[in-house]
Amino acid sequence: MSQEMSTAASVLSLSADGPIVALDVETTGLDHKTERIIEIAAVKMEKGEVVDSFHSLVNPQIHIRHSSFRIHHISEDMVADAPTIDQVLPEFLAFLGDLPFVAHNAIFDYSFINEAMKAHLDRRLTNLRIDTFEMYRSVFPDEFSHGLSSLLAKFGFEPTVKH
Repeated sequence: MSQEMSTAASVLSLSADGPIVALDVETTGLDHKTERIIEIAAVKMEKGEVVDSFHSLVNPQIHIRHSSFRIHHISEDMVADAPTIDQVLPEFLAFLGDLPFVAHNAIFDYSFINEAMKAHLDRRLTNLRIDTFEMYRSVFPDEFSHGLSSLLAKFGFEPTVKH
């Protein structure tokens, strides 16, 4: 078992009764150094039940790439009147607290949140992250795809919303 899998398994067993945050960010593009967050969505869970949620669109103040729009369907018109990241980030971080978070391809979400924190708050994200992509790839290495849709299908879930 990889160290990341071992750490994730330990966290999941420790967090079985404690709160954990599942999160997803949508962005203007793929490079966390040059692109920006346009949406943050998260749910806080305890004992497998959603107990709280956070959602905000974010005005990135830059162009949203068409390739990104095709994935998340968030247009520039949709974020034009949204708050900027310097307004949203403190609220989101208060929601997250010091809880571990889980995400599919967590390094992507982590990198964008961390970059925003460095730029606007002069600090880094230190929360433990659990990556369902890495876990899925480690446990089922022979799957054709390790994307979120593949993971959900593997376990019999039909997503109602992808992003």
